Amino acid sequence: MKTRGQRRLHVGNAGSAFI
Repeated sequence: MKTRGQRRLHVGNAGSAFI
């Protein structure tokens, strides 16, 4: 799941990526 968000939030925002 974290990988999916990370790819979308490829900005480097751990907090945002988690959401």
